[in-house]
Amino acid sequence: MRLFLFLLVSIALAAPVWAQKPFDCSFRGQNYHFQPILTQGKESLSLDDPEVVKLIQATSAQLQVSTTGHTLYSFLPGRQTYWSDGSGVYTRNGQEVEAPGLFFTEPKAALEPLALFEALGLRAYPVTGGYQLASLVTDFGPSAPDSLELKISTSAPLKFTASEPEPGQIRVELPEAAWDRSDRKFRLGEADVEVFGGDKPGVPLVVFYRFQAFWTARVKFGLTREILVSPEPRQYVAARQSSLQEVRDIPRSDGTREIEFVLDRGTQFFWMLDPSSRVLRVEFPSTISSAAGVKILKTSSFPVARYEAALAEGQSFEFFQNTDQPNSLHLHLAPANTLKAVENAGTAAMAGALGASGSIVLDPGHGGGDPGCCNRGLGVYEKDVTLDICLRLRDLLVQQGWKVDMTRTTDRDVTYAGSPDLMELKARADVANNSQSDLFVSVHCNASVSPYVRGSAIYWYKPEDRPLAQFLDVLDDRLGFEQDGIIQNNFAVLRLTGMPAVLVETAFLTNAVEGRLLATPEIRQKVAELLAEALGRYMAAQRRR
Repeated sequence: MRLFLFLLVSIALAAPVWAQKPFDCSFRGQNYHFQPILTQGKESLSLDDPEVVKLIQATSAQLQVSTTGHTLYSFLPGRQTYWSDGSGVYTRNGQEVEAPGLFFTEPKAALEPLALFEALGLRAYPVTGGYQLASLVTDFGPSAPDSLELKISTSAPLKFTASEPEPGQIRVELPEAAWDRSDRKFRLGEADVEVFGGDKPGVPLVVFYRFQAFWTARVKFGLTREILVSPEPRQYVAARQSSLQEVRDIPRSDGTREIEFVLDRGTQFFWMLDPSSRVLRVEFPSTISSAAGVKILKTSSFPVARYEAALAEGQSFEFFQNTDQPNSLHLHLAPANTLKAVENAGTAAMAGALGASGSIVLDPGHGGGDPGCCNRGLGVYEKDVTLDICLRLRDLLVQQGWKVDMTRTTDRDVTYAGSPDLMELKARADVANNSQSDLFVSVHCNASVSPYVRGSAIYWYKPEDRPLAQFLDVLDDRLGFEQDGIIQNNFAVLRLTGMPAVLVETAFLTNAVEGRLLATPEIRQKVAELLAEALGRYMAAQRRR
């Protein structure tokens, strides 16, 4: 009798002979039906169960059993775990942690449910009939040791939305992600980071990045589907690269300190004084340097040269230029009561930062296989009107000393006929980005199904676009046009350009009155003249800043 009982107990502990109560899980819109087995007296899930295999494949985890068969390895971006047969602890990124369940190797590889979810980097929320699973953030920090780029890696590729609710603030929302770290508010690289949500079923994870003055970031997927937050200056005037050749400490007879920055050309610069640390940062976007004491920040678009100076208590600062040194910027550090008060954060442009007049890319809307809108009564196409206006505007600007590039000078596509819209629009933005122009202006004609709708409009997107849009809002009743003013819109050519950019809707080609006006060479010439005058005023205003 005792032998019989011993055999029964041995079988119960050693073999998964009885199926347990099934349960369901939901993850990324998919449902999984699990049939647990009893292993050594514990409910477990076999690693060769088809539903388990399907869940593993829905994550980024790579699971591997050791050659001895007694250890399970799980590899995720930024997270590696090791599980030993029957152990109550497991190793996560080199640290022993209490295990939420056990790993078994006999008679087959299996994990208790919570242990499986932990190995896959999943948060399990108990719900009626099973669990709702969420992907954990497994890696959060710089994408490389010397990079400003910040990454969010999750245990499974997830969709995200990103926005800039305020200048310099980036909000990233991941609807199906969970946060299992104790810190939710900390400093990371160039950003102050705060994390919300990601702790209950259906509550999205939201990450706020707050950057220093005049900085923001672009958000995109990386090659392995991690989310990359790439900092870069939020505003700059001149995209042409400059070189900071030398930084000199100049003795002054009054005992105060003067620092001279010697560049190869005038450029825009930013400054920010941290009131707590009393450290003054001076930054030159799109600038390279090998000068001592200058740090080069590598952004996704261009380098930024940063110089830091420590101010004593009661000390203030001022910037100035000498007329005989147009490419030198001077920083004077002196007692606050001897200097005119300066804001803790600001931006200015050195003399000559914008050249004689500036550089610009003109983008005649549509072209080639894309005719744009049409006034059928007049037989006039948008692609022809916009090209004619831009050619006239180019000639006027060249006469004024501008450097002018165009995305097209004939009736053609910028990429190729029939190319996807986003490819075509990106190609137009690339012309400006690659030429490092100061400004980008895209010219269009508007259209409506109603022949009575009319009015010119200037569209902007980035904060630095708006002043340009305000200057170019000049197509008014002098031309016989109505005005709709300036409007913010995330058009691709505005979103993808790295300099102040606007999209000009000259007037409604489909309107009887404005269509007839746009069809005449005289009005097109007048449009070009008004835009050229406005661009000149804009650049003059930037030089006075």
